This record gives sequence, structure tokens and C-alpha cells, in this order.
Amino acid sequence: MKTLLFILISYVFSSIPWGYIIAKNKGVDITKVGSGNIGGTNIYRTFGLRLGILVGILDLLKGFLSVTLAQAFFRSDFVVGLSIISSISGHIFPVFLKFKGGKGAATTGGILLAILPIYQFLILLVVWILLLKIIKIMSLTNLILVTLLPVYFFFQKKDITIIFATFVIAILIYYAHRKNLSRLTKGTELKLKI
Repeated sequence: MKTLLFILISYVFSSIPWGYIIAKNKGVDITKVGSGNIGGTNIYRTFGLRLGILVGILDLLKGFLSVTLAQAFFRSDFVVGLSIISSISGHIFPVFLKFKGGKGAATTGGILLAILPIYQFLILLVVWILLLKIIKIMSLTNLILVTLLPVYFFFQKKDITIIFATFVIAILIYYAHRKNLSRLTKGTELKLKI
């Protein structure tokens, strides 16, 4: 019962649409601007770097806090795996926005920060930054990294529950990026000015 309650709380907490809330505070419905996404990238394109970073950090905290608390209170890879899935699901399918949320990249970053040693997280972060600098397309960079996560955790000899959870993350993020995938195949996906 405690596990189910925790997973529910994790989902609801991760459903908080920070990008939507911050944009609404500026008098803008972010779901009707730019890509229509509530994540940090669309906030950055609409309001600038400062608010884009703020939303990114808040979305990162969803995954980080959910998984860190699961590790602290349950000490079970099974519960940690469930918290990973509930956290990413809450962000992508938020109950507060009729299940239409963000793309999940920042929340995944928070999950990785919680479950990886800091040096491994920093290595992945550097790889992500380098890929983004080379490709200049946020969606493609995120899809490449998330595709590699289950493989990475497999070779790290993580528990099968964690490997499965990262596989679920990849599936959900690919689903959340389905419009981006369509634009990528057409060559119309926007590039970042970095």
C-alpha cells in the first residue's frame, strides 16, 4: 500500500506543468505558441534562456526527487524502477493538462542524476552537450541519448528493473517526440542557435 501511494504521489508531483504555469504567469498559453510544448526548449524559444533554464531545472527536479526519495525510503530496485516510470509518465501525461505534457528529456536528466554516480552523470551530460553542439537539433540529440540508455545500464550491470525502466523511458520519449520525428524525416525540424 505504501508503494502504491508513493508511486501515485510521484506521478502527481511530476504532473505539475511548470512550463505552462510560468508561461501563464506571463500571460501566454504556451500550448498555443511555437511547438506547443510545455518544456524548457519551447519556453527558451518563447521567453529566452533564463526562463528556459528555470523550467528545465524544475522539470529535472521531478525525476530527481521522485527517484531519490524512492531510494531513500524503500531501498528496492523494483520501487525505484516504478518511480522512474511514474515520474516520466507524470511529466509526459500530466493529469493537470488533460494528459498532454512535455517531452521528458529534463525529467530523464533528473532520473539519471539520482541513480548514477556523479562522474557518470557528468560524462553523459558532456556527451549530450557535445552532440547538441554538433547536431544543433534538441529532439534528435535527446532521442539518440535515450536510445542508448538501456544499453548503457545493461553494461553497467544494473538491476533488470532499472534496465526495463530505462527501456520504458525510451518508448515514452519516442512517443512524445512523434511530431518531431515526422519533422526530422521531412527535414523541417528547427535547429537551435547555439
